[in-house]
Amino acid sequence: MGDGKQQTINKFLNSAGSKLLCDLDAPSSEVASDLNNFKITSRKDAVFYMIQEMEGWFLSQPLILDEFYNIKISEKLTVKHGNLFEHPDKELQRLTKGCKKGTYHKVQHGVELLKLLDSKKLAMDFSDFKR
Repeated sequence: MGDGKQQTINKFLNSAGSKLLCDLDAPSSEVASDLNNFKITSRKDAVFYMIQEMEGWFLSQPLILDEFYNIKISEKLTVKHGNLFEHPDKELQRLTKGCKKGTYHKVQHGVELLKLLDSKKLAMDFSDFKR
């Protein structure tokens, strides 16, 4: 992870054998353009785009949020699928405001939350994750 997409891509390019998981921040039809813009076309087989924000994945499995933040976030959700949030990162920040671990932060909490996800469930719920 890096502080922004370009820094993350630079780390990826300087680390042989690594894989890149990043937000597309655009429709899936823009993948080729993004690969070209960031000059990573030559390593495209090692690049995986999240079409939705990873926070949507976390919100789709709210029990991991309950466990991680030690509060009942699952009971506060009115929407039960991560694809249905327009800004899942903002929703996660709202839900975790005032938590002992602090408000959700992509870099500070994201890696730990990714480790807790059920990948089989994500593959069923999100077609781009399955790829």
